[in-house]
Amino acid sequence: MSNRRRPIGTVPPGRRSGKRTLDPVPDKRDNREHYREVVRERVEEIVETFALSPREREVFQFLLYGYMTDEIAGRLGVSARTVKFHQTNLLDKLDADSRLDLFRLFFWFE
Repeated sequence: MSNRRRPIGTVPPGRRSGKRTLDPVPDKRDNREHYREVVRERVEEIVETFALSPREREVFQFLLYGYMTDEIAGRLGVSARTVKFHQTNLLDKLDADSRLDLFRLFFWFE
């Protein structure tokens, strides 16, 4: 047997019966949309519970998606300082010490 790796989804030698051995890979876009919907729902629950402003909600969502302050500022059309202001308010309202705490809250919130 050769030590060379086969491309993912190919049938190993000797098993070429014409049947496919792996299910087709689901469309990544479908998974992304599903996860975005889950994030939206969870964010809305947190927004209602902690009375976040609409802008704090937007910043929170961007932070959860992994955007940096400058990227969030560019997308919202505000300065990085304004984003940091909303982020600070968000951290205070959610009693979080860091962005990591926001993730913890997001995943453990019920």
